Amino acid sequence: MVAQWQNESVVSIQTQYTNVTSNQNLNWNISTIRFASIDDATNYAKSNTSGLITTNLTKVVSLPFKAYELTKESPPTVYRAWIDFEIRDRRLDTIQQIDDLGIIESWKIS
Repeated sequence: MVAQWQNESVVSIQTQYTNVTSNQNLNWNISTIRFASIDDATNYAKSNTSGLITTNLTKVVSLPFKAYELTKESPPTVYRAWIDFEIRDRRLDTIQQIDDLGIIESWKIS
């Protein structure tokens, strides 16, 4: 796992898991951006989710949502999630907005 701070409000994490039996890799990249306001996070999400499907299912399995909820001891005031799942490309992309945070994830099997 490699974590890199891009600046004081953006961190990116890259992780690779290898299945030694099938010799396949699962690459997981995640970036978290803290915006100055919820409105700024909303504007970012709206401008970067073209073509993605809005979903509430992610909330159920979202580690960032649960971490936020446990840390703040209450659910966020704003939660939105978008998803794109490409079976042929074995890829999953999500964008989540949790209050003033934007979480961008990409999973790919190679």
